[in-house]
Amino acid sequence: MRHFVGKPLRLAALGVLALALAAATLTAQYNMTVNKDRLLNAQNEPQNWLMMNGDYAATRYSKLSQINRENVKNLRMVWALALGGLQDVGQNGPENELNPLVDNGFMYTSDGWGTIYKIDARDPNRGQLVWVTDPGVKHQGNFPRTRGVALWEDLVIANLPDGRVIAIKRDTGEILWDKMVAAANEFGTKERFVTAPIPVARTSPCSGAPALRSRRSRPCRTPSRSARGIWSVHG
Repeated sequence: MRHFVGKPLRLAALGVLALALAAATLTAQYNMTVNKDRLLNAQNEPQNWLMMNGDYAATRYSKLSQINRENVKNLRMVWALALGGLQDVGQNGPENELNPLVDNGFMYTSDGWGTIYKIDARDPNRGQLVWVTDPGVKHQGNFPRTRGVALWEDLVIANLPDGRVIAIKRDTGEILWDKMVAAANEFGTKERFVTAPIPVARTSPCSGAPALRSRRSRPCRTPSRSARGIWSVHG
């Protein structure tokens, strides 16, 4: 398990993650945790992207209007940041299918092997790594597949390719707790997550499914401050 706290640095544009989120420059700084009220009213904070699909309705819609149908053709890459997670990914690369989360100008994302990154995106001309937390997913027997992270209170919640759920302190990148959730299904196949965690009240439900992607789902709930008392329901 590796944890890196980055100093301000410029990274070469290696084309892994190209982001142009400086369109909504924040005029004031604040220190707010992500709570129930903010998530229920996520559409009222268009400068932020607090949930994987934008809101609980999964509309994936932003109220920002600076980029529109008329000027979208003029978009150009402003900066790019190279992430890791490219080892043992096969010819098709990692299945890193997620939307980075943004709160107060800071971005939270993951690579295919579950390493979590906090990026300072407040400067419109460059992105800077704040910290990198590698939870140590073993490559053998697992797939480089992630579907997103969640923000809750002062934590980043992540489902990992090996079936674990972790909570990371988003100020420091320190792992607060680490819990194995996935189990073998009735066919003897290890379950794997196919979606991002979704915070609800004081728990963070996480959905999983067998590796063969059957229609059977496996929601679970994990307490936000501790992995004790974790439970799951097979559906």
